[in-house]
Amino acid sequence: MKPIRFALGLGLALAAAPALAQQAPVTASSPDGAVSVTVTIDGDGRAAYAVTRKGKPMITPSRLGFLFTDEAKIERRLTITGQEVRDFDETWTQPWGEWAQIRNRYREFKVH
Repeated sequence: MKPIRFALGLGLALAAAPALAQQAPVTASSPDGAVSVTVTIDGDGRAAYAVTRKGKPMITPSRLGFLFTDEAKIERRLTITGQEVRDFDETWTQPWGEWAQIRNRYREFKVH
């Protein structure tokens, strides 16, 4: 009887292991590489992000989630299913101010 219980317990533990495992973090950096944003998922499926600038932490790991007044909060059992990085670079002319030309350059980072 003990081998059956052990096998059943081991099977349940192995089945639950992928759900409890941490996902690999996803990271994107600014166009010049100075600023990096990392999104992580912990073993409970909680999302967090951190920001560094030139290798120094600017925002330490901070949780992400949604709190609603009339719905259940969304904070656990999240997974990262993909990511997209898109660069944008344009220059536009402003009608007044110190500079006539303004450069709008950024890298967009979407985590699914």
